[in-house]
Amino acid sequence: MIDATQYQQLTRAVFANASVGAGELTPMIQYTSSGVLAIAGESVGRIGFGIASEISPTAALLEILDETNKLMDFGHYWLAAGADNENWSLVCGFKIPYATATAEHVVELASGIANGGSDAIANVVRQKIASTPHRPYWLDDTDPGAQALVLTSHLG
Repeated sequence: MIDATQYQQLTRAVFANASVGAGELTPMIQYTSSGVLAIAGESVGRIGFGIASEISPTAALLEILDETNKLMDFGHYWLAAGADNENWSLVCGFKIPYATATAEHVVELASGIANGGSDAIANVVRQKIASTPHRPYWLDDTDPGAQALVLTSHLG
């Protein structure tokens, strides 16, 4: 078992070693420069990332998400509401209940996601939604801290 402080320390250490760089919004919210976010909540930690934005929910998209979520043993995909029906975001997140988590599990998950795992997962889903108009969630030419702040609202 771990607690929020341990989760925060573990994810901060993993993200600090990410090859893409990292930052911090608050002591409880860290991010990598490639768009992975770790949030230390009171009883549950979250690790997640965005896949697509400027996307419209359609029956076909919902079917893809349903099928993809059924393949997930741990974590899930969801649509986060935007300003209108054409600006939703597709995100992926993992909840880590502290009462059942170990430090090894947190480090393994955070390392896997922060060191390229999010790109691999996002690319698989992007291929599945290729016919649905969208743009990548995380933009390389935009301030990572600002993007992490938006992502916080989608994963929180």
